Amino acid sequence: MDVHATILSTSSRTVTTQTFINPSSTDPIPELFYTFPLYESSSIAAFTSTIDEKTVKGVVKPKGKAEEVYKKAKAKGKTTAVFYQSIDAPDVFKIRIGNLPADEEVHIELTLVAELKQDTQTNGPRYTFPLSIAPRYGAASNDSGLQIQPPKTSLMVDISMEKGSNIREIRSPSHPITVTLGRTSSMDETAFESRYASVTLHENVLSSGDFILTINATNQDRPCAFLETHPIIPDQQALMVSLVPKFTIQSEDAEIIFVIDRSGSMEDKILTLRSALKLFLKSIPIGVHFNIVSFGTRISYLWKRSRACSRTSLGQAIRHSKSVEADHGGTEILAALEAAVDSRQRNKLLDVLLLTDGQTWNQEECMDFVRESHKTLSTRFFTLGIGDEVSHSLIEGIPRAGAGFSQTVLNYEELDKRVIYMLKGALMGRLSNITLDMNLPEMMDEEFTEIEESRSSTATPRLPATISLFDENCTGSEPIEELHPLPKVSAPDFIQSPNELPPLYPFVRTTAYVLLWKHIDTFPEKITLRASSSSGPLELEIPVQDVGVGETIHKLAAKKTTTELEEGAGWIYTAKDTNGDLISVKCPARVEELVQNECERLGVLFQVAGKYCSTVAVHEDGEEEEDVEAEDMHFITIKMQEILSLFIKR
Repeated sequence: MDVHATILSTSSRTVTTQTFINPSSTDPIPELFYTFPLYESSSIAAFTSTIDEKTVKGVVKPKGKAEEVYKKAKAKGKTTAVFYQSIDAPDVFKIRIGNLPADEEVHIELTLVAELKQDTQTNGPRYTFPLSIAPRYGAASNDSGLQIQPPKTSLMVDISMEKGSNIREIRSPSHPITVTLGRTSSMDETAFESRYASVTLHENVLSSGDFILTINATNQDRPCAFLETHPIIPDQQALMVSLVPKFTIQSEDAEIIFVIDRSGSMEDKILTLRSALKLFLKSIPIGVHFNIVSFGTRISYLWKRSRACSRTSLGQAIRHSKSVEADHGGTEILAALEAAVDSRQRNKLLDVLLLTDGQTWNQEECMDFVRESHKTLSTRFFTLGIGDEVSHSLIEGIPRAGAGFSQTVLNYEELDKRVIYMLKGALMGRLSNITLDMNLPEMMDEEFTEIEESRSSTATPRLPATISLFDENCTGSEPIEELHPLPKVSAPDFIQSPNELPPLYPFVRTTAYVLLWKHIDTFPEKITLRASSSSGPLELEIPVQDVGVGETIHKLAAKKTTTELEEGAGWIYTAKDTNGDLISVKCPARVEELVQNECERLGVLFQVAGKYCSTVAVHEDGEEEEDVEAEDMHFITIKMQEILSLFIKR
């Protein structure tokens, strides 16, 4: 596997080439499977398959259609490849290659774009590229398959920070690296500019775990907003807003429960967990109620109910932290989260701090519980991922559903600032009414989403016609009529993701996107971010920079939007009809279909793979290639026409 990444300020573009070889000189391989990890926030920008210097570009299609194309091509003996997300975890992907010829190589190239997290320890962006899938607890479907560890990994990262920035420090706490300052790999050797750098793995050897790179540069945490125009889709624009907040508001009288992973998978990480827990405990202010819940297959408590922090209770907790071992069995995270919420003080707001490697398959159930707990009890959830290969989809997903934030730490990595900022976030007063004002009144007036009314909701009821009890035209083969037909939902003029902006925490990067379906000739020079708190209102004006034509921001926005919908949130769930009724309440049995349709629409439109969309490529012989490419283009054209007619308002 060859990996070449480019870090552009707070985002990354990674091109990874996987080479599969059939060593037999006589026998083709009917089908091969390869399961591998991708970082949770990555969006697939391109997928190509190359055999004998012939390259075929993959096309994103609804998952069922992509599978149909793959199976049809495979049955005809054509070399074909399909790339799709595992049904068990959104950070696990699979490639299937059909009909790999004898004595041949196939090169699969994936181009990924991703937004980078802010590392609170180094106060800079943190780039993560997972090189292996850690074993996970619980039952997984056959879809997850077996992972084949690549025998060699060549990895290079070029770094380009914004103009006016100077790179001060580059670290890799995970792997030995060689750093070249002042230029990227594509620049002349005589060039030198302090905002550029290039990094390579020190040795091209077998690698595993997560490759981590942190960059500290001047002016890299300034608030920014970038407006991008799509090169193909008419009138399509996308906005990315990113900032590292710096503010102080009053703390609140909250209860903190530490939920610590003591399952068997934590055995080699237990020293790091003890260090983090001890630092958390020593930083708790006197008087704050806290407790420790340990979990594995079984659950244990430090106390039955949380206690106020005092010299006595703190001493008991620190002694307890020193005795923590990986002795509680399997990784039953959901039961532990339920136990923590059930044991809460009813008169206090609860903040849950989860310390785990996240190595479990039942992630969707965990996210559902966290989302409901936040919605009904205003409970916030924070995660500290511990270890060299964590489940990023769970570590990132829980705080996304629970209005907190996450950080990760490798074994024996520095963690004091991460712990302090996370504890401060848990103690910080809750923000509300967080809004992004784009100063576009003609678009903001829309409060409702247009839907096609079903037969059961006609405005003027009419008397039904008399039905004959003996109709000679009735054969019994008539299709069963749908009781609740699927409403046709039109997307609003803009889609914001996250649909409800997440809480802002000091020194923790927040990024939001807006997909604009109506072209704005003169976009405002500034947008305004607002929030409310018990300490008073908060406000920030952010300048907007037009970055011209491109697809990167659109793909990141589409990925974030589809991920939110896949996790049970997003604009579909808050959309209302013209009567002011929530569509999700009016048509609860059809919401899942509406979500799937919207994810397929966005996936095909912006060519982004996900839970409901896969990427497929077919190698054709001779003249047939043009026919298949024409078929693909016809499919895309028809889909685009459907999308434009059904969804994009003129």
